Amino acid sequence: MKIFKYVLQEVDVQTVEMPVRAQILSVQECRDQLCLWALVDDNSGLEYRTIAVVGTGNQMPDFDNHTLQFIGTAQRYAGQLVWHVFEVVPWNGLKVKL
Repeated sequence: MKIFKYVLQEVDVQTVEMPVRAQILSVQECRDQLCLWALVDDNSGLEYRTIAVVGTGNQMPDFDNHTLQFIGTAQRYAGQLVWHVFEVVPWNGLKVKL
């Protein structure tokens, strides 16, 4: 098992390719980038995980037949932007690429 870092884009919805069954640990700013850390088995196959990034005061995206699992909140630019990061998970628990 290892901990990997993934740089996130500051967009509403994105997919991140990571090892199967990776456990998402946290999200925060690192070197002027929005980053996500996950505990992974890098010998596993890969899957796509769907991540939503929502700014404070912004409308939440609508995901029919999906639920949002909160990952964490990160501040950028000395708190001028505050991002709330969620994983988008289908009701059946399968990971999908939107």
